[in-house]
Amino acid sequence: MDGLPTMMNLHKRGVNGCELCPCCGKEPESVLHSLVRCEVARRIWDFWVNCPVDFLSNAMDITNVALKICESGITQDLETFLGVAWISSRLQNRLSNLLSSSVSGRGKKRTKPPPRTFKINVDRVTSENGRSSSVGVAIRDSTGMITAAWCKYLQGQYSVTKTEALAVECGVLLARDMELSHIIIESDALAAFQGILAAEIEGNLGHVY
Repeated sequence: MDGLPTMMNLHKRGVNGCELCPCCGKEPESVLHSLVRCEVARRIWDFWVNCPVDFLSNAMDITNVALKICESGITQDLETFLGVAWISSRLQNRLSNLLSSSVSGRGKKRTKPPPRTFKINVDRVTSENGRSSSVGVAIRDSTGMITAAWCKYLQGQYSVTKTEALAVECGVLLARDMELSHIIIESDALAAFQGILAAEIEGNLGHVY
């Protein structure tokens, strides 16, 4: 577990000088925090309704959590725990990269939005080996500060264009829930935006428009 690239482990190796979790910014990012206690991880674990161990409210390290599940549950429960922990780690790494990145794919610095306007940065993860895609969203205010972030593991594998469009949709829905009326959406996938703006009723992307 010490091999996971958490902020605390990287700090111990002299890679960076900050131990705070890049996703929530509230606690040092230990392995336990990254996989269990971070707000992003908790939202994922909340979906495990029949979890045999209440590890979210108990002070256990990640090894003890796995051992407790072995004692209290069945083999499938341990497999579920390890699988969800892996998914949570991947999503947080992607979200962390999205939040900490100050340079876009073309090498240009991201500019702050105008006053009383919010900028939505979106990104996606997809592959060609059948694995499910995932998306990440970060919303910044006119000072450049992050006011909200969200990541989502999709139930299926989609093309880059479709996954980016779904990331835009997640960003728009998050902005709607926050009642933001003035927004700018920033993405590095031109084809996705062309599909969205085309607003083709019979297309796969037009519904986002």
